[in-house]
Amino acid sequence: MIINNYLIIFGYFISITFWLVSILIYILKIFNNDFGTFTSYGKLKFSSLNNKEKKKIKNRNDNNNNNNNNNNKTNFITSILNLFFLDREIIDTKQAWMFFYTVLLVLSNLFFFILSEKNDRNTTATQILFILFFIQAGRRLYETHFIQKHRKSEMNLLLFISGLCYYLFLTLSAFTETIYKINHSESEISSINIFNILLALLLFSVGSFEQFKSHEILSFIRSNSNKMTTTSSNSTTKNKNNNNILNNIIGFNIDDDDDNGDDGDIQEIMDKTEYRTSPSTKYEIPNGRLFQYVSSPHYLSEILIYFSYLILTNFELKSLILNFIFTSLNLIHRSLQTHKWYRSRSDSLNQSTNLLYSHLKEMKNGLFFKSTDFGQRQTIK
Repeated sequence: MIINNYLIIFGYFISITFWLVSILIYILKIFNNDFGTFTSYGKLKFSSLNNKEKKKIKNRNDNNNNNNNNNNKTNFITSILNLFFLDREIIDTKQAWMFFYTVLLVLSNLFFFILSEKNDRNTTATQILFILFFIQAGRRLYETHFIQKHRKSEMNLLLFISGLCYYLFLTLSAFTETIYKINHSESEISSINIFNILLALLLFSVGSFEQFKSHEILSFIRSNSNKMTTTSSNSTTKNKNNNNILNNIIGFNIDDDDDNGDDGDIQEIMDKTEYRTSPSTKYEIPNGRLFQYVSSPHYLSEILIYFSYLILTNFELKSLILNFIFTSLNLIHRSLQTHKWYRSRSDSLNQSTNLLYSHLKEMKNGLFFKSTDFGQRQTIK
């Protein structure tokens, strides 16, 4: 029993430390471009580059010998990560997310039954919390496998370890802190609040439903994009075959492409930077439901879901509060990046050149904006 108590104390404090360190590291990610790129995935990695950004990459690669000390300092973090092989891409991104949700399913189930055996009413809220974890993990596992259309990409070792630790400590921190508070009378958990439970269940249900519908909309767009790309590829192949026939008849080559050497250079640069996303080059700006008002409703719904966890536990689990801060920071930052990605492909919005001003100006736009700013269901390249 003494050993168990020591393990609970250790687990509780290591969980608090983990979330504090995670918040600090993510703040570093926001302000360090190289580290941010290192930990990016999906369309926000290199497929988000517009023409100006591609030229910047080209110029930066052409002037490698003229890098200043600031650039060397910026690359120091990623150099350390590369030294420990954390840049190695080890698993398909879709399979990695399915593994994370499976881990959450198993741990939620395990900790729920451990708390059930204690037969202590102070654990009721945490037991309900693990039920919600279980439902969330099951739904996300279903969406990842059957609904979402992931780009063909691989997750590096750092992101895989980070994701695994996230869901491990999400469950472990709630479990250990609950037991820790029960074992210390001065930190005893307050009585069950029925109103908090009902409100939390309502927010969780609304957030889960809207996130599900948002993923359906995004999946529909990705399916259309893939069809458009396939049609375009078939048309290009047909034109090239026709040109080959003409080449054989008239005796000289007919080239469909514009005489522009920059495209080849940029493609070479993209290959060197391990651009491995799918060949789809067209994307449709999401529209419908909360996309009418919110840039990334699936992220906003996720924040709402995690906030319901805090209401359920009456804001008494410090580790869960830190988890909410980290998760919100992550999702808000990614929603801002997504908003910029949409904006960079829309002619109807102006670009801001000042990075800090852009972040402040778009804080509300990243989470709340009318999609009509981009036009109605505009197809972008």
